[in-house]
Amino acid sequence: MRLELEILIASVGSAGAIALMSTGLIMVYRASGILNFAHGAQATLATYFYLWLWNEKDVPLLLSIVFGVGLAVLVGASFQFFVLARLRQASMLIRVVATLGLMITIQGAIVPLFGLSFGRTPHLGGGGTFMLPFGDPSFQISRARAYVFLISVAATAILWAVYKFTRFGLLTSAAAENEEAVTLAGWSVQRLQLLNWMVGSGIAGFSGILLSTLVPVSVSLYTTMLVTAIAAAVVGRLTNFWPTYVAAVLVACAQPLIAAHEGGLKDSIGLVNVSQALPFLVIIVVVIRQGSAVPIRDLAAEVRLPRVSLPNRPVLWIGFVGVISTLAITLGSGSLVTATISSLIFGLVCLSVVLITGFVGQISLCQMALAGLGALAASYLSAELAWPFPLPILAGALLVVPVGVIFGLPAVRVRGMALAIVTMGLALAIEQLVFNNGSLTGGDLGRTLDPPSLLGIDLNPITNQRSFGLFAMVVVLLAFYVVIRVARGGAGRRMIAVRNHERAAAASGVSVWAVKIVAFGASAFLAGLAGALYAYLNLRATFEGFGIISGITVVALAGLGGMASIGGALIGGTSVTGGLGTLILNQFTDGSWLPTVAGVLLILTLLLNQDGVAVETRKHVERLGRSLRARLAESRKNSAEERATSTSDAPSTLKDPDELRDARMTCASETADVGPEGR
Repeated sequence: MRLELEILIASVGSAGAIALMSTGLIMVYRASGILNFAHGAQATLATYFYLWLWNEKDVPLLLSIVFGVGLAVLVGASFQFFVLARLRQASMLIRVVATLGLMITIQGAIVPLFGLSFGRTPHLGGGGTFMLPFGDPSFQISRARAYVFLISVAATAILWAVYKFTRFGLLTSAAAENEEAVTLAGWSVQRLQLLNWMVGSGIAGFSGILLSTLVPVSVSLYTTMLVTAIAAAVVGRLTNFWPTYVAAVLVACAQPLIAAHEGGLKDSIGLVNVSQALPFLVIIVVVIRQGSAVPIRDLAAEVRLPRVSLPNRPVLWIGFVGVISTLAITLGSGSLVTATISSLIFGLVCLSVVLITGFVGQISLCQMALAGLGALAASYLSAELAWPFPLPILAGALLVVPVGVIFGLPAVRVRGMALAIVTMGLALAIEQLVFNNGSLTGGDLGRTLDPPSLLGIDLNPITNQRSFGLFAMVVVLLAFYVVIRVARGGAGRRMIAVRNHERAAAASGVSVWAVKIVAFGASAFLAGLAGALYAYLNLRATFEGFGIISGITVVALAGLGGMASIGGALIGGTSVTGGLGTLILNQFTDGSWLPTVAGVLLILTLLLNQDGVAVETRKHVERLGRSLRARLAESRKNSAEERATSTSDAPSTLKDPDELRDARMTCASETADVGPEGR
């Protein structure tokens, strides 16, 4: 029992910092009605900037903290003012994708700007300890942990009082209920949202700085911890400060307690990292039990959905993409071949996002986790069961379908942002329970697959990369063709109907739950197929690239290409690290900036055209085609008029009708004088 109490005491500091982070989430949600998935990235940016100032520039500690928090405030204010304020007419889906774009922009810029780590980290309280008045011997707590916990409690109390008793807080609460009423009362909703984003972003930065005094900082640490903060915010329904704070402290303290006994869990049931999956369990229980633990903001302007874009001539479209891909694979250099294959495979993952999010309107952040399960299944079937190629690819994709259906079950009861939170928690659970389980994945070395061959053709991607690339291209394009045909048929119309209005679709006889379940299963198959192909690409399946950060990134990249566009899926695939985007960017700058460039392009795309790059490109191509056809028609018309004019202006020797009559009579008489012989 003493060990458990010592663990609890040691974890209260970090728990307080995470709880403070969750209160920042509440402030942003109350202001703008969306969950800021970039909250953890903002905390990371502020922390790295503060540590860089203190370590590299010898800026005083307090001033470094102020500058770090100020940077987070500046980023949040700029995002609200320049992006979200201009997306008010957009759907919640588009605004959530915008926060994903901000997240990958910040995450991608941290390492190029500041590096991976710093040599030293400040400690509050000078490294001393406090003696607690209980225990025999008395329990101790470090000064740093005690100070962080007390600061988090005080900050939460101040925020609660501000939002409970001040005019600013009351107006924010009123705007969360009815923006029109606040506007009619003479107050600016935009200004309220801007102030809340500034305060919420500052809280994110401050909580990250506090947490850095207790735990080692990494680029993805705070984004992973964001799941715990979201779980606590869900308990508080993203509106109540103290229930959220208490839930965050309880979850964050329970995690190290469970971790202390994970050895027994591993020996008994084979599970590892159960403590890291605890936030998912909290999310799934609360959301499913309450139907939707995230309150829905009823915005009248929220009617703009991404435009569905399908090729008019699927065969010609597939043929064009196939010809371009074949030329790149057969004639290109080794780096171009690898980039083309990677772009096609991850384009298939983006296609799974387009299917479930763009066509059905269900936000899923677990598609990369499903792809990782496909890679795991294919590698196991190839390495352990020695199944002949290509059976592991097909079977690996099929084995992921039941998992996708299970993931789709919450969609029957919840939707929108609540579903995004659930799928984010599912991705974290798979990452911690499966991908970090060395007994399943083969540890750091991963699983080695047998070299593939088909009908006597060597498809070894190491020795015969071009042949494997052509095989992968055929599989990917066949999957694209099937999706296009399905989307253009009755199943596609039912999906679009469910996306546009579930109640209207149900009233028309569409089974909404069946459409959602089938869509989740189909998207899981596509993701699993991509993961199985990726496992064969290097003949070694490793799983560090299928985590929660990758799942969020692939949704953002699909939004860059076009969330509801088939062509947008291919554009999203070229933007992944290792794809054609990396190859092109390496010609001009360091390839490490690719995520940041992709994030900035995504935000700009959402501002200029929410339908994505592919749809905008198609509009320009169609406009150019109409212009060329119009010019061609005008040219033909002018040519016809010129010919008619030249014919009418030709000289004639028989202008007088009397002369024409005399000529005809003369011709007739001459013909009559000719006898039969002459004829």
